[in-house]
Amino acid sequence: MSTRSIIQHHSQPFHKLPKITLKHLLIALLLLVHLLPIWIVKYFPTQDGPSHIYNAQLFKEYHDHQNFRIRDVYQLNWTPFPNWTTHLLMAMLMYIFPPLICEKIVLSLCVLGLPLALFYFLRVIDRSKVILSLVGVIYSYHYLLMMGFYNFSLSVPVFFWALGYWWKHRSNITPKRLASGQPLVGFYLLLTLTYFSHFQSFFLLVISISVFAGLLFLFSLRTDKTGLSFTGRLRPLLYFVTYMAPVYTVALTYYFSKTQGYGRNYRKLSWLNEYFFNLKSLVYFRNNHIWIGQFLFVVLAVLLFCSLWRRGTKFLGKSSAETRFSFESTDLFLVMFLILTLIYYISPNNIQSGGGWINDRVHIYLVLMLLPFLTIAFHRHLQYILIAILVGLSLWHLAYTVHDNFFLDREIAEMTESVDLIAENSTIVLYLDKPGQRFSAALGEIDYVKPFLHVGSYYCLDNRVALLRNYEAALDYFPVNYQYQMNTRPYSGPKTSYPRQADYVLAWRMTSAGVSKLEQETLGQDYRRIHTAERYILYHLNQYKPDMNWWTDTPNGSRRELVFDFQPKKGTAAPNSISVSPMSKYENQAYQYGWLTESKLTSSSQIEQPDPLFRDAITSTTKADGVFKVVLPNGHYRVTCFFWVDAKNPISLIANGEKVIQNARQTDATGFIKQVYIITITDQQLIQIVYTTGQSWNWCGCKIQPIGHSSGA
Repeated sequence: MSTRSIIQHHSQPFHKLPKITLKHLLIALLLLVHLLPIWIVKYFPTQDGPSHIYNAQLFKEYHDHQNFRIRDVYQLNWTPFPNWTTHLLMAMLMYIFPPLICEKIVLSLCVLGLPLALFYFLRVIDRSKVILSLVGVIYSYHYLLMMGFYNFSLSVPVFFWALGYWWKHRSNITPKRLASGQPLVGFYLLLTLTYFSHFQSFFLLVISISVFAGLLFLFSLRTDKTGLSFTGRLRPLLYFVTYMAPVYTVALTYYFSKTQGYGRNYRKLSWLNEYFFNLKSLVYFRNNHIWIGQFLFVVLAVLLFCSLWRRGTKFLGKSSAETRFSFESTDLFLVMFLILTLIYYISPNNIQSGGGWINDRVHIYLVLMLLPFLTIAFHRHLQYILIAILVGLSLWHLAYTVHDNFFLDREIAEMTESVDLIAENSTIVLYLDKPGQRFSAALGEIDYVKPFLHVGSYYCLDNRVALLRNYEAALDYFPVNYQYQMNTRPYSGPKTSYPRQADYVLAWRMTSAGVSKLEQETLGQDYRRIHTAERYILYHLNQYKPDMNWWTDTPNGSRRELVFDFQPKKGTAAPNSISVSPMSKYENQAYQYGWLTESKLTSSSQIEQPDPLFRDAITSTTKADGVFKVVLPNGHYRVTCFFWVDAKNPISLIANGEKVIQNARQTDATGFIKQVYIITITDQQLIQIVYTTGQSWNWCGCKIQPIGHSSGA
């Protein structure tokens, strides 16, 4: 090669940048406009969305031992169930952004992801049909998104990315190319993302890919001209079954574990027909969306008729049977559309194991799966008309959504105006009745989505509050579950058996009759109203004024040191000390000291220990922190804590939000240590949280000594 040619070769750019045209700018503008319903409001109105935000924050904050009430009510569920993606994504984003912004980012991915995924999918199948990705713009806001099913809504674009990726690379996934591994690794990654987003999308993806692989093999038997033996032609299918074997194992294992032995509920045929022909997967807050669904159905039906007509005339025009029965790759999507339609009609709507809205989910897929089969080989003026219709329908759909979100956001803002009244590390429970959940002052009756059902979750953001009516925590396919499951106890609502009275009760959009019944039969004299608004009432558990003189030595008010001896229930306390057993609970300040949480605590003894304060200890595992509260006058104090420790079980302690002891370990062969810290009390209480990074902790007691003068104010 000459020097001149080398220079010319290296002067050429490696990649030619695509030219940005007015068409590209208009498409970008259309997509950005569709983000308006998310970003023009503070609260995006969905049914389950507030609950997902709260539980994602629970997952993120659970490791912080200062969240002792949350850690006492909940436990983490690390099972690799197929419902993780958006919870994990929001939890990670919360390290950078506030919770409401994290939700908007996830929503933006759902809204933009679907049309972009369809664009990729259609471009891979038949790039002449990318116009139909505009249907994805219409479907960017759908019923299941507004229900707050974020994992499923994100799984839909991932489904089409994965299906398009497999279609594009299916011929490259062979033993000869497995050394590089890139196509198969990419395919597995997309399958994994689909699985952890939603199982139904994952299962339908596995079915779709398997159907396509099987049909492609059957059609290849008719069209193969290479003269290969049947075994040779069977080899690609065997490769496919081999790399799909682990996928089938995962899919079938989870499917049977969640379907066998569980009851099922089915929709009536009339309901299924109405939903199918009106494309009611586009309907959420108002019936006006049905017009959009009906118009879109007509457009798709016309395109389907034209596609079938074209295929029919082509079939009749063939001279021989061999050419007459030739197929086009896009025909497979008509077959898959028919299979999904069958699944739609024969599937239950929900299974008692937790799978719900099955028909609604399948409906979205069967509509979008049909798109590659539809012909748009018309005169360009007709194509412009089609584009105008699809864009018009998307903007019509968007206009309703912007309007509804704007007014619902105002109502939600009014319903959350007393959030600042909730104290940290408290509990709150919601009570509601059905009539108030479907009515909006701006929109009237809402027939489909309940946008106010879980708005109470906003009362628990950024304040370490445990929500006792948390539907996700009662289900095994969410990351946060209850510690105390599903037994009826007073004041705790229908979804938890946490054995303490809730600190706050929220009467949520209840009728006057419902409020009256709640106050008379459930709350009684234990609660008082602290805020009354048009659509809710906030109650607070009555508080007892703490007795600042409870530990005085003489009538003139001089004070002595406090010594707490932690020991078994019937143990003998050290001289001049207060006995504290695992059952010594701090109950609503009726007592001036005690354990704040319900975690299981035990006790142990070492009789041979000469120091009486070291003979006994309260103990528990790494899963349960010890949270001990003492009422004290404001002032400065020296606190000495006594522990049993060893090399494997270091002790840490937080006092009033400050980490004062960190990973304290044994200093001699006895394993007994004393740790001293100085603290200033400003809110008449000392809350100590002890925990370990090992297997268990052992706390023998503590001594509290005033330093100088301390006031009771």
